[in-house]
Amino acid sequence: MARKLPGELVGMLWKNYFRDPSQWWDKRCNKAGPAFPDFEHKITGHSLWIHGRFTPSWVLGELRITGAFPNDVVSAYVSLLRACAKNSDLSLGVKIHKDIQKKGLLHHCSDDLIIMYAKCGALEKARHLLETHKSKHVFSWTSLIAGYVRKGQCQDALAYFEKMQAEGLSPDAVTFGCFSKTCGTIRSLDKNEKDDADIGLQCLSRDNVKVGNKLVDIYTKSGAFANAQQMVNGPPMRNAAAWSSLIQSYAGQGQYGQALECFKQMQQEGISPNARAIMCLLKSCSTIGDADYGDKIHNEINKKEPLKNDKVLGTAVVDMYAKCGATTKAQQVFDGLHTRDIISWNALIAGYAQQGQGEQALECFENMKNDGISPNSVTFLSILKACGNMEAAEEGYAKQGQAEQAIEAFEKMQQEGFPPNKIMFLCMLKACSSMQAADRGEQIHGEIARQGLLMEDHMLCKALVDMYVKCGALGMAKQVLDEFPTQNVASWNALIAGYIQEGECRQALKCFQQMESKGLFPDARTFMCVLKVCGLMGLMEDAENYFGAMHTKYDVCPDLSHYTCIVGAFGNAGLLEKAAGIVQQMPCFEHPIAVWLALLGACQKWAYVKLGKWAFEKAVKIDNSHATAYILMANIYRAAGMLENAKMIEAMKIKNNTCKPSLCAGA
Repeated sequence: MARKLPGELVGMLWKNYFRDPSQWWDKRCNKAGPAFPDFEHKITGHSLWIHGRFTPSWVLGELRITGAFPNDVVSAYVSLLRACAKNSDLSLGVKIHKDIQKKGLLHHCSDDLIIMYAKCGALEKARHLLETHKSKHVFSWTSLIAGYVRKGQCQDALAYFEKMQAEGLSPDAVTFGCFSKTCGTIRSLDKNEKDDADIGLQCLSRDNVKVGNKLVDIYTKSGAFANAQQMVNGPPMRNAAAWSSLIQSYAGQGQYGQALECFKQMQQEGISPNARAIMCLLKSCSTIGDADYGDKIHNEINKKEPLKNDKVLGTAVVDMYAKCGATTKAQQVFDGLHTRDIISWNALIAGYAQQGQGEQALECFENMKNDGISPNSVTFLSILKACGNMEAAEEGYAKQGQAEQAIEAFEKMQQEGFPPNKIMFLCMLKACSSMQAADRGEQIHGEIARQGLLMEDHMLCKALVDMYVKCGALGMAKQVLDEFPTQNVASWNALIAGYIQEGECRQALKCFQQMESKGLFPDARTFMCVLKVCGLMGLMEDAENYFGAMHTKYDVCPDLSHYTCIVGAFGNAGLLEKAAGIVQQMPCFEHPIAVWLALLGACQKWAYVKLGKWAFEKAVKIDNSHATAYILMANIYRAAGMLENAKMIEAMKIKNNTCKPSLCAGA
């Protein structure tokens, strides 16, 4: 039972009633007592009492004027129409309809008439009423849809299902229930009853598979995947077209795992997906990187001769293997293609580029040109990625000559009329950095500026600063930063690091101060640079102040690298006790051997045996196979003339099987 509302709100509800009485159920004929409402809103459930405590005095007069009081006639007609619907008494329903029209009550009874006609099978009359009176009630539309489905008129049912949504009405559970099949029965239009009528859903798959697949698509697009799956699992719909439709829907909604699970169920039932579903399955494998499932789908393709020679599917298989990292298989499938076009070549080249196999990508690029295929912008982008992978080691460029090839590809692309984009520019700037080609980098800089990209992209700004820094053109790097409208810490970090690399420590500190003056807060990388500068310049008081301010002023928590840097700085300055104090106050880090090695290195420089021994013991406790610790300690003993102790340390080194040439060389 709905609750009563206080005076002002009750008045608003009565006004709502008189604006459109058809929106309200007249409950007066069925009242079990005065506590039950006289009217109830069909959608919101709000209730009204004619003689209620908060009912305004003007309501009774308005009811008499509109003829709604007393309204036993309307209530009687509604009850009769429901009885006709329940008993499928169409002839009586038609007579009642005529009486309702004569009395001018059609507006109040139109929805009940639609339901009656639909349940009695008079669908044309139901449709005419629905469209004439432009019903905005979901249950009226649902009654017509259910009537069409019961008659097997699936196309009409689907048309009104879509038209209903176009009118701004959302299907509810009952509407969807009209298309659900459970042991041959469905839920009825009345939410409180069950209707055992068979609604002819078998026509969806037997007579019109396209309609069935459309229904599955509607379910999935509405997010009702469980309903769609249940429908496909039913015997009438268990066919290749329905399964394939479900797979496409899952893949289209980004539920790639579910799409592959559908394929697994299809295999168990001996059903093969169609070509469109296979494309979706290959995309699913590519996205989640599942080459094993990709193998199964590839085998499915090979079983069917028409699919086996399908160029589009073949290219999709190449793309799938490449994106899953199985470039050898991608190459094998590519080699087996009867015809190779720009799309299949691009799929293979992109795969090699994405997997960091630059040489193979470049080799494919040359083979493609030898095959008479002209590269397009996609090809050039992949080649630039292969040559200028943002994560590639710079020595890799030098060894393989990829930087030069990247620049050649970039120039060729421009000659072909393909405008470069942001990613291409980033790759080119990386290539110029590795070659230290400041002149070429400056040309790229000009092109970026002409396209208007520089003033709005922090990544390009940082890449330009990095390029100029690597080329030693620090003045140009600074100019880029000064001209950039919005400042970015990462770009300033690159410039500060560049000044340190060139030995211009004072300029590095000046940059740090400028960065702060522009309102930028330094981050962990900035402080690494600043602490390093202070150490190199012997500004130990400044180093201590900056280190302390990291957490207190800038809310940057020092990590292991910061502690290692400050300990090394104090140690190299001869302030060993200060360095040791910092180590003792250091929080617990996982595997903090670097700090102890920094302290050991300082002890070696100043021949401080006692502190060195303590640092050595801490270091080997963390990792007793680290060669550097033994070498530093042995050197400390030798410098102090303690040769026997040095020999003992060397023996310990051999015993613990330490052999790290790179570390030893660094020591």
